[in-house]
Amino acid sequence: MGFKDAISTCYSKYATFSGRASKLEFWWFTLLGIIVHMVQIPVQTLAMFIAAETSSVTVQFVLPIVIMISAIIVVYIPWMAVGCRRLHDIGWQGWPVVILFVLYLPLAIPFPLRLALIMGAGDSGSPFLLFFGTILVYGSSLTLPIAAILAYFLSRPSEPGPNKYGPPPPEVTT
Repeated sequence: MGFKDAISTCYSKYATFSGRASKLEFWWFTLLGIIVHMVQIPVQTLAMFIAAETSSVTVQFVLPIVIMISAIIVVYIPWMAVGCRRLHDIGWQGWPVVILFVLYLPLAIPFPLRLALIMGAGDSGSPFLLFFGTILVYGSSLTLPIAAILAYFLSRPSEPGPNKYGPPPPEVTT
């Protein structure tokens, strides 16, 4: 399975969390996710700074969030689905991928926006906003270690033959 085949397979199974996926299908789609992320974060940050010129706080915060939500819809939902299917291929449940995604979400928000949330929370004196902002900046410190551990398991060979999640993907049986 090549890059184009993996991408088309993942989008044809956009939010299919059942079944199995091969290593190649998962890792090619992960490469697409990395490329999108490398574009998304600078574009979000640039949009935030451009919006700052308008002096509109609403535009400053809404535009980066809209970009983030677009990336979630276009790449991260199918990535979670193919990740769950990949874990099924080695005989695991798919929930670790969902946990990693939840831990990753704060990192998808540009750092200047996260910092602005904390600074704004400190100015308003709201303990909830201060706590939320602190979680956004420091709370995702578990993301990298969990991602590394999960990457190890996602790289394991497929279970030969059918398992409780279904038959092996075609690339595994041929």
